[in-house]
Amino acid sequence: GFATIQIMGFFRNNRHAVLAARRANMRQKQEAKIMVEKERELKRSEESQRLRAQRTTKAKEAREKMLKEEK
Repeated sequence: GFATIQIMGFFRNNRHAVLAARRANMRQKQEAKIMVEKERELKRSEESQRLRAQRTTKAKEAREKMLKEEK
């Protein structure tokens, strides 16, 4: 009778809770994935900037060396 109805209600609510938790979990995983991707992008761009800076300094040094040798 009444007890079974209560239990059914509890289970129905519980299922919604489980689904909501699962959705929240999915969202968190998605957000974590996005964060990791952003971190990687940042590292990659920093790395490329550093390499570009190295290249420009090397080129500058080579130019200065050539100018010195011309004199």
